[in-house]
Amino acid sequence: MNRDYVIVSTTYGLGGSCLMFWGEHTQDDAERRSFGGYTRNLDGCEKYTKEELDNDGYNFPYYEDGMYWNKYDNYYIKISDLEKLGRKFTVIYI
Repeated sequence: MNRDYVIVSTTYGLGGSCLMFWGEHTQDDAERRSFGGYTRNLDGCEKYTKEELDNDGYNFPYYEDGMYWNKYDNYYIKISDLEKLGRKFTVIYI
């Protein structure tokens, strides 16, 4: 099972300068996929297969090369394509 997609929300997060990811990461074949809640933590967010997204009922667009990162409120993106959106930095929480 290739869970190599995330759902990105551009509506929330540090004044629009930070991506928010959907859901809390679930275990393969042990739990139903999470579509609720937001996190800035890529490691802790839900990961999906393309098939799961094609059948999730939301019908968000898929990220395409050259698409401006906040063109849509929500979209699907392959994890390996996240670096195409621009600079990457770490947020430290205290």
